[in-house]
Amino acid sequence: MAQAIEIGGITRSADAGILELAKAHHVGCLKRYRNGEILYWQGDPVECLYVVKRGKIKTSVLSSAGKAHAYGVWGPGCLMGVTAYLLGKAHICMADAMENTDVWVIPLLEFERLLASDARFSLAVLKEQARTVELFVREIDSLSLMNVQQRLKHSLTRLASEYGLATDRGIKIDLDITHEEIAELTGANRSTVTAYLNDLRKQGYLWKDGRRLVIFPPQHVRILDGLKQAVVESDGHGAISWARKVVEERVGSARALDALTYGMQQVENGFARGELFAPDVIVAASAVKSALSIIEKGVRRTGRAVKPRGTVVIGTVRGDVHDLGKTMVVTLLTVGGFEVIDLGVDVSAERFLEAVRKFRPGILAMSVVMSGGAQEQLKVSTMLEQEGFRGRVKIMVGGGGITPKLAQT
Repeated sequence: MAQAIEIGGITRSADAGILELAKAHHVGCLKRYRNGEILYWQGDPVECLYVVKRGKIKTSVLSSAGKAHAYGVWGPGCLMGVTAYLLGKAHICMADAMENTDVWVIPLLEFERLLASDARFSLAVLKEQARTVELFVREIDSLSLMNVQQRLKHSLTRLASEYGLATDRGIKIDLDITHEEIAELTGANRSTVTAYLNDLRKQGYLWKDGRRLVIFPPQHVRILDGLKQAVVESDGHGAISWARKVVEERVGSARALDALTYGMQQVENGFARGELFAPDVIVAASAVKSALSIIEKGVRRTGRAVKPRGTVVIGTVRGDVHDLGKTMVVTLLTVGGFEVIDLGVDVSAERFLEAVRKFRPGILAMSVVMSGGAQEQLKVSTMLEQEGFRGRVKIMVGGGGITPKLAQT
Protein backbone atom coordinates (compact mmCIF):
# COMPACT_ATOMS: atom_id res chain seq x y z
CA MET A 1 0.00 0.00 0.00
CA ALA A 2 1.40 3.41 -0.96
CA GLN A 3 1.62 6.15 1.62
CA ALA A 4 2.78 9.73 1.12
CA ILE A 5 4.96 12.52 2.38
CA GLU A 6 5.22 16.27 1.89
CA ILE A 7 8.53 17.67 0.64
CA GLY A 8 8.71 21.42 0.15
CA GLY A 9 5.07 21.29 -0.91
CA ILE A 10 5.61 18.01 -2.78
CA THR A 11 3.55 14.98 -1.87
CA ARG A 12 5.73 11.95 -2.37
CA SER A 13 4.47 8.37 -2.31
CA ALA A 14 6.51 5.66 -0.64
CA ASP A 15 5.87 1.95 -0.92
CA ALA A 16 4.76 0.42 2.38
CA GLY A 17 6.07 -2.87 0.93
CA ILE A 18 9.56 -1.78 2.02
CA LEU A 19 8.54 -2.10 5.66
CA GLU A 20 6.63 -5.33 5.07
CA LEU A 21 9.56 -6.95 3.26
CA ALA A 22 12.05 -5.87 5.93
CA LYS A 23 9.86 -7.34 8.66
CA ALA A 24 9.35 -10.54 6.66
CA HIS A 25 13.13 -10.99 6.48
CA HIS A 26 13.48 -10.16 10.20
CA VAL A 27 15.68 -7.23 9.30
CA GLY A 28 15.71 -4.23 11.62
CA CYS A 29 13.69 -3.39 14.73
CA LEU A 30 11.00 -0.98 15.89
CA LYS A 31 12.02 2.13 17.81
CA ARG A 32 9.88 4.87 19.37
CA TYR A 33 11.08 8.47 18.89
CA ARG A 34 9.51 11.07 21.14
CA ASN A 35 8.33 14.45 19.89
CA GLY A 36 11.42 16.53 19.04
CA GLU A 37 13.87 13.61 19.32
CA ILE A 38 16.60 13.50 16.65
CA LEU A 39 16.97 10.48 14.36
CA TYR A 40 20.18 11.78 12.80
CA TRP A 41 22.05 15.04 12.31
CA GLN A 42 23.17 16.61 9.06
CA GLY A 43 26.71 15.38 8.42
CA ASP A 44 26.31 12.15 10.42
CA PRO A 45 27.51 9.01 8.62
CA VAL A 46 24.76 6.75 7.31
CA GLU A 47 24.65 3.86 9.77
CA CYS A 48 20.97 2.95 9.48
CA LEU A 49 18.00 3.39 7.16
CA TYR A 50 14.62 4.36 8.58
CA VAL A 51 11.06 3.44 7.61
CA VAL A 52 8.28 5.44 9.29
CA LYS A 53 5.62 3.11 10.65
CA ARG A 54 3.43 5.55 12.55
CA GLY A 55 3.71 9.31 13.12
CA LYS A 56 5.59 12.06 11.29
CA ILE A 57 9.25 12.96 10.79
CA LYS A 58 10.49 16.39 9.72
CA THR A 59 13.68 16.85 7.72
CA SER A 60 15.62 20.12 7.80
CA VAL A 61 18.78 21.52 6.25
CA LEU A 62 21.12 23.34 8.61
CA SER A 63 22.59 26.64 7.44
CA SER A 64 26.19 27.66 8.13
CA ALA A 65 24.82 29.70 11.05
CA GLY A 66 23.21 26.58 12.51
CA LYS A 67 19.64 27.56 11.63
CA ALA A 68 17.37 24.68 10.59
CA HIS A 69 15.26 25.13 7.44
CA ALA A 70 12.49 22.52 7.20
CA TYR A 71 11.87 21.11 3.75
CA GLY A 72 9.98 17.85 4.28
CA VAL A 73 7.42 16.01 6.38
CA TRP A 74 7.56 12.24 6.15
CA GLY A 75 4.60 9.97 6.84
CA PRO A 76 4.01 6.23 7.36
CA GLY A 77 5.74 3.90 4.89
CA CYS A 78 8.49 6.33 3.89
CA LEU A 79 12.13 5.26 3.65
CA MET A 80 14.61 7.83 4.98
CA GLY A 81 18.35 8.18 4.50
CA VAL A 82 18.48 6.23 1.25
CA THR A 83 19.61 9.18 -0.93
CA ALA A 84 22.71 9.82 1.18
CA TYR A 85 23.44 6.07 1.20
CA LEU A 86 23.16 5.70 -2.58
CA LEU A 87 25.39 8.75 -3.10
CA GLY A 88 27.94 7.41 -0.65
CA LYS A 89 27.73 10.58 1.43
CA ALA A 90 26.89 11.57 4.99
CA HIS A 91 23.31 12.59 5.79
CA ILE A 92 22.49 15.74 3.82
CA CYS A 93 19.87 16.88 6.36
CA MET A 94 18.78 16.36 9.94
CA ALA A 95 15.63 14.47 10.90
CA ASP A 96 13.51 14.79 14.03
CA ALA A 97 10.12 13.51 15.18
CA MET A 98 7.21 15.98 14.94
CA GLU A 99 5.24 13.82 17.38
CA ASN A 100 5.72 10.48 19.12
CA THR A 101 6.69 8.35 16.12
CA ASP A 102 7.35 4.65 15.55
CA VAL A 103 10.20 3.98 13.12
CA TRP A 104 11.56 0.70 11.75
CA VAL A 105 15.35 1.03 11.98
CA ILE A 106 17.43 -1.07 9.55
CA PRO A 107 21.20 -1.24 10.15
CA LEU A 108 23.20 -0.42 7.03
CA LEU A 109 24.80 -3.86 6.61
CA GLU A 110 21.42 -5.59 6.90
CA PHE A 111 19.92 -3.12 4.42
CA GLU A 112 22.70 -3.88 1.91
CA ARG A 113 22.24 -7.62 2.40
CA LEU A 114 18.51 -7.31 1.76
CA LEU A 115 19.11 -5.22 -1.35
CA ALA A 116 21.40 -7.94 -2.71
CA SER A 117 19.18 -10.89 -1.80
CA ASP A 118 15.63 -9.73 -2.54
CA ALA A 119 14.86 -8.25 -5.95
CA ARG A 120 11.41 -7.11 -4.77
CA PHE A 121 12.97 -5.03 -2.01
CA SER A 122 15.51 -3.51 -4.41
CA LEU A 123 12.74 -2.69 -6.89
CA ALA A 124 10.64 -1.03 -4.16
CA VAL A 125 13.58 1.20 -3.20
CA LEU A 126 14.28 2.10 -6.84
CA LYS A 127 10.61 2.92 -7.47
CA GLU A 128 10.53 5.26 -4.51
CA GLN A 129 13.60 7.12 -5.72
CA ALA A 130 12.20 7.33 -9.27
CA ARG A 131 8.89 8.71 -7.99
CA THR A 132 10.78 11.29 -5.95
CA VAL A 133 12.71 12.53 -8.97
CA GLU A 134 9.56 12.67 -11.11
CA LEU A 135 7.63 14.62 -8.50
CA PHE A 136 10.49 17.04 -7.87
CA VAL A 137 10.70 17.82 -11.60
CA ARG A 138 6.94 18.28 -11.85
CA GLU A 139 6.80 20.39 -8.70
CA ILE A 140 9.68 22.66 -9.71
CA ASP A 141 7.99 23.22 -13.06
CA SER A 142 4.69 24.24 -11.44
CA LEU A 143 6.15 26.24 -8.54
CA SER A 144 8.29 28.30 -10.90
CA LEU A 145 5.05 29.78 -12.27
CA MET A 146 3.50 30.50 -8.84
CA ASN A 147 3.72 33.58 -6.64
CA VAL A 148 4.16 33.28 -2.87
CA GLN A 149 0.44 33.17 -2.08
CA GLN A 150 -0.14 30.47 -4.68
CA ARG A 151 2.78 28.45 -3.31
CA LEU A 152 1.38 28.82 0.20
CA LYS A 153 -2.03 27.53 -0.88
CA HIS A 154 -0.30 24.75 -2.77
CA SER A 155 1.64 23.64 0.32
CA LEU A 156 -1.39 23.84 2.62
CA THR A 157 -3.47 21.84 0.15
CA ARG A 158 -0.80 19.17 -0.04
CA LEU A 159 -0.53 18.97 3.74
CA ALA A 160 -4.32 18.73 4.02
CA SER A 161 -4.50 15.95 1.44
CA GLU A 162 -2.01 13.82 3.37
CA TYR A 163 -2.60 14.80 7.00
CA GLY A 164 -6.14 16.13 6.82
CA LEU A 165 -9.05 15.13 9.04
CA ALA A 166 -12.51 15.89 7.66
CA THR A 167 -14.62 18.11 9.94
CA ASP A 168 -17.99 19.81 9.53
CA ARG A 169 -16.29 23.11 8.67
CA GLY A 170 -13.32 21.98 6.59
CA ILE A 171 -10.13 19.89 6.52
CA LYS A 172 -8.09 20.00 9.73
CA ILE A 173 -4.34 19.57 9.12
CA ASP A 174 -3.38 17.13 11.88
CA LEU A 175 0.13 18.50 12.16
CA ASP A 176 1.68 20.76 14.79
CA ILE A 177 3.47 23.06 12.35
CA THR A 178 4.73 26.60 12.92
CA HIS A 179 4.60 29.63 10.63
CA GLU A 180 8.38 29.33 10.29
CA GLU A 181 8.09 25.74 9.07
CA ILE A 182 5.27 26.63 6.67
CA ALA A 183 7.45 29.45 5.31
CA GLU A 184 10.31 27.02 4.75
CA LEU A 185 8.04 24.56 2.93
CA THR A 186 6.70 27.44 0.84
CA GLY A 187 10.06 29.00 0.03
CA ALA A 188 9.31 32.39 1.60
CA ASN A 189 10.18 34.31 4.76
CA ARG A 190 8.08 34.03 7.89
CA SER A 191 6.67 37.57 7.90
CA THR A 192 5.42 37.20 4.32
CA VAL A 193 3.80 33.84 5.04
CA THR A 194 2.18 35.17 8.24
CA ALA A 195 0.72 38.10 6.29
CA TYR A 196 -0.68 35.78 3.62
CA LEU A 197 -2.05 33.37 6.24
CA ASN A 198 -3.91 36.29 7.82
CA ASP A 199 -5.18 37.26 4.37
CA LEU A 200 -6.43 33.70 3.78
CA ARG A 201 -8.22 33.86 7.14
CA LYS A 202 -9.96 37.07 6.06
CA GLN A 203 -11.04 35.38 2.83
CA GLY A 204 -12.49 32.47 4.82
CA TYR A 205 -10.09 29.90 3.36
CA LEU A 206 -8.29 29.20 6.64
CA TRP A 207 -8.89 29.29 10.38
CA LYS A 208 -7.51 27.69 13.54
CA ASP A 209 -8.89 24.95 15.76
CA GLY A 210 -6.67 25.07 18.82
CA ARG A 211 -3.10 24.59 17.52
CA ARG A 212 -4.25 23.01 14.26
CA LEU A 213 -4.94 24.77 10.96
CA VAL A 214 -8.26 24.09 9.23
CA ILE A 215 -8.63 24.87 5.54
CA PHE A 216 -11.58 25.05 3.22
CA PRO A 217 -11.80 21.83 1.14
CA PRO A 218 -9.12 22.09 -1.61
CA GLN A 219 -11.57 21.44 -4.45
CA HIS A 220 -13.73 24.31 -3.17
CA VAL A 221 -10.69 26.58 -2.87
CA ARG A 222 -9.94 25.92 -6.55
CA ILE A 223 -13.48 26.95 -7.51
CA LEU A 224 -13.40 30.12 -5.39
CA ASP A 225 -9.99 31.06 -6.78
CA GLY A 226 -11.30 30.57 -10.30
CA LEU A 227 -14.34 32.73 -9.56
CA LYS A 228 -12.21 35.50 -8.05
CA GLN A 229 -9.71 35.40 -10.91
CA ALA A 230 -12.48 35.60 -13.50
CA VAL A 231 -13.59 38.88 -11.93
CA VAL A 232 -10.01 40.20 -11.78
CA GLU A 233 -9.57 39.37 -15.47
CA SER A 234 -13.02 40.80 -16.37
CA ASP A 235 -13.92 37.38 -17.76
CA GLY A 236 -17.72 37.21 -17.84
CA HIS A 237 -17.90 33.72 -19.36
CA GLY A 238 -15.40 32.44 -16.81
CA ALA A 239 -17.36 33.97 -13.93
CA ILE A 240 -20.53 32.25 -15.13
CA SER A 241 -18.74 28.91 -15.48
CA TRP A 242 -17.23 29.09 -11.99
CA ALA A 243 -20.54 30.29 -10.49
CA ARG A 244 -22.22 27.18 -11.90
CA LYS A 245 -19.54 25.06 -10.22
CA VAL A 246 -20.26 26.88 -6.95
CA VAL A 247 -23.87 25.73 -7.18
CA GLU A 248 -23.08 22.22 -8.45
CA GLU A 249 -20.42 21.51 -5.82
CA ARG A 250 -22.36 23.27 -3.03
CA VAL A 251 -19.37 25.40 -2.17
CA GLY A 252 -21.39 27.84 -0.09
CA SER A 253 -22.92 31.05 -1.33
CA ALA A 254 -21.42 33.21 1.42
CA ARG A 255 -17.93 32.00 0.49
CA ALA A 256 -18.62 32.68 -3.18
CA LEU A 257 -19.75 36.21 -2.36
CA ASP A 258 -16.52 36.76 -0.42
CA ALA A 259 -14.54 35.62 -3.48
CA LEU A 260 -16.49 37.94 -5.78
CA THR A 261 -16.05 40.85 -3.38
CA TYR A 262 -12.32 40.20 -3.03
CA GLY A 263 -11.94 40.03 -6.81
CA MET A 264 -13.85 43.27 -7.29
CA GLN A 265 -11.70 44.97 -4.64
CA GLN A 266 -8.60 43.99 -6.60
CA VAL A 267 -10.12 45.49 -9.74
CA GLU A 268 -10.95 48.71 -7.90
CA ASN A 269 -7.42 48.86 -6.46
CA GLY A 270 -6.01 48.41 -9.96
CA PHE A 271 -8.20 51.24 -11.21
CA ALA A 272 -7.05 53.49 -8.33
CA ARG A 273 -3.41 52.79 -9.22
CA GLY A 274 -4.03 53.61 -12.87
CA GLU A 275 -3.36 50.04 -14.00
CA LEU A 276 -6.96 49.49 -15.14
CA PHE A 277 -9.44 51.75 -16.89
CA ALA A 278 -13.16 52.46 -16.47
CA PRO A 279 -14.21 49.87 -19.12
CA ASP A 280 -12.27 47.20 -17.18
CA VAL A 281 -14.20 48.04 -14.01
CA ILE A 282 -17.53 48.00 -15.85
CA VAL A 283 -16.86 44.61 -17.45
CA ALA A 284 -15.67 43.18 -14.12
CA ALA A 285 -18.84 44.44 -12.41
CA SER A 286 -20.89 42.83 -15.17
CA ALA A 287 -19.07 39.53 -14.55
CA VAL A 288 -19.91 39.78 -10.84
CA LYS A 289 -23.60 40.43 -11.59
CA SER A 290 -23.76 37.45 -13.96
CA ALA A 291 -22.20 35.19 -11.34
CA LEU A 292 -24.50 36.52 -8.61
CA SER A 293 -27.55 35.79 -10.74
CA ILE A 294 -26.55 32.14 -11.10
CA ILE A 295 -25.65 31.76 -7.42
CA GLU A 296 -28.91 33.35 -6.26
CA LYS A 297 -30.97 31.10 -8.55
CA GLY A 298 -29.11 28.11 -7.16
CA VAL A 299 -29.87 29.21 -3.61
CA ARG A 300 -33.56 29.60 -4.39
CA ARG A 301 -33.70 26.27 -6.23
CA THR A 302 -32.01 24.28 -3.47
CA GLY A 303 -33.50 26.19 -0.55
CA ARG A 304 -35.80 24.39 1.85
CA ALA A 305 -39.32 25.58 2.47
CA VAL A 306 -38.87 27.09 5.93
CA LYS A 307 -40.36 30.10 7.61
CA PRO A 308 -38.29 33.18 6.63
CA ARG A 309 -36.32 34.91 9.37
CA GLY A 310 -37.86 38.21 8.36
CA THR A 311 -38.74 40.45 5.43
CA VAL A 312 -36.44 43.05 3.88
CA VAL A 313 -37.41 45.68 1.31
CA ILE A 314 -34.39 46.92 -0.63
CA GLY A 315 -33.67 49.25 -3.53
CA THR A 316 -31.39 51.93 -4.97
CA VAL A 317 -32.78 55.44 -4.50
CA ARG A 318 -34.15 57.73 -7.22
CA GLY A 319 -31.55 59.17 -9.56
CA ASP A 320 -29.13 56.28 -9.06
CA VAL A 321 -28.96 53.17 -11.24
CA HIS A 322 -26.01 51.39 -9.58
CA ASP A 323 -26.93 47.98 -8.23
CA LEU A 324 -23.81 45.83 -7.85
CA GLY A 325 -23.51 46.22 -4.08
CA LYS A 326 -27.27 45.94 -3.66
CA THR A 327 -27.32 42.70 -5.63
CA MET A 328 -24.66 41.24 -3.34
CA VAL A 329 -26.65 42.23 -0.26
CA VAL A 330 -29.81 40.68 -1.75
CA THR A 331 -27.98 37.40 -2.29
CA LEU A 332 -26.49 37.44 1.21
CA LEU A 333 -29.88 38.09 2.79
CA THR A 334 -31.48 35.36 0.71
CA VAL A 335 -28.75 32.93 1.77
CA GLY A 336 -29.38 34.02 5.36
CA GLY A 337 -33.03 32.98 5.16
CA PHE A 338 -34.71 36.37 4.69
CA GLU A 339 -37.55 37.10 2.28
CA VAL A 340 -36.20 39.92 0.13
CA ILE A 341 -38.35 42.35 -1.84
CA ASP A 342 -36.00 43.94 -4.39
CA LEU A 343 -37.47 47.14 -5.84
CA GLY A 344 -34.55 47.56 -8.26
CA VAL A 345 -32.88 50.89 -9.08
CA ASP A 346 -34.02 54.50 -9.41
CA VAL A 347 -36.70 53.91 -6.77
CA SER A 348 -38.74 56.93 -5.66
CA ALA A 349 -39.50 57.70 -2.02
CA GLU A 350 -43.16 57.04 -2.77
CA ARG A 351 -42.40 53.50 -4.01
CA PHE A 352 -40.37 52.76 -0.90
CA LEU A 353 -43.27 53.95 1.28
CA GLU A 354 -45.78 51.91 -0.73
CA ALA A 355 -43.64 48.76 -0.33
CA VAL A 356 -43.39 49.29 3.43
CA ARG A 357 -47.18 49.61 3.63
CA LYS A 358 -47.70 46.47 1.53
CA PHE A 359 -45.05 44.07 2.87
CA ARG A 360 -44.61 45.32 6.46
CA PRO A 361 -40.84 44.56 6.48
CA GLY A 362 -38.64 44.51 9.53
CA ILE A 363 -35.89 46.22 7.55
CA LEU A 364 -35.86 48.82 4.78
CA ALA A 365 -32.48 48.91 3.01
CA MET A 366 -31.53 51.73 0.65
CA SER A 367 -28.42 51.91 -1.53
CA VAL A 368 -26.83 54.99 -3.04
CA VAL A 369 -23.59 55.50 -4.93
CA MET A 370 -24.14 59.04 -6.22
CA SER A 371 -23.48 61.70 -3.58
CA GLY A 372 -26.81 63.45 -4.14
CA GLY A 373 -28.75 60.29 -3.31
CA ALA A 374 -28.39 60.84 0.41
CA GLN A 375 -31.14 63.48 0.25
CA GLU A 376 -33.50 60.87 -1.23
CA GLN A 377 -32.79 58.57 1.70
CA LEU A 378 -33.59 61.38 4.13
CA LYS A 379 -36.82 62.01 2.24
CA VAL A 380 -37.84 58.36 2.63
CA SER A 381 -37.06 58.47 6.35
CA THR A 382 -39.15 61.63 6.80
CA MET A 383 -42.13 60.13 4.92
CA LEU A 384 -41.98 56.97 7.03
CA GLU A 385 -42.05 59.06 10.18
CA GLN A 386 -45.02 61.08 8.93
CA GLU A 387 -46.92 57.87 8.14
CA GLY A 388 -46.18 56.36 11.55
CA PHE A 389 -43.87 53.59 10.25
CA ARG A 390 -40.56 54.95 11.52
CA GLY A 391 -40.72 53.06 14.81
CA ARG A 392 -41.80 49.80 13.14
CA VAL A 393 -39.08 49.36 10.54
CA LYS A 394 -35.31 49.53 10.84
CA ILE A 395 -33.56 51.56 8.12
CA MET A 396 -30.26 50.40 6.66
CA VAL A 397 -28.32 52.62 4.27
CA GLY A 398 -25.18 51.87 2.31
CA GLY A 399 -23.19 52.49 -0.84
CA GLY A 400 -20.32 54.67 -1.96
CA GLY A 401 -22.31 57.87 -1.44
CA ILE A 402 -22.86 57.25 2.27
CA THR A 403 -20.59 58.24 5.15
CA PRO A 404 -21.00 57.27 8.82
CA LYS A 405 -22.13 60.84 9.55
CA LEU A 406 -24.83 60.75 6.87
CA ALA A 407 -26.00 57.34 8.07
CA GLN A 408 -26.69 58.78 11.53
CA THR A 409 -28.85 61.67 10.28
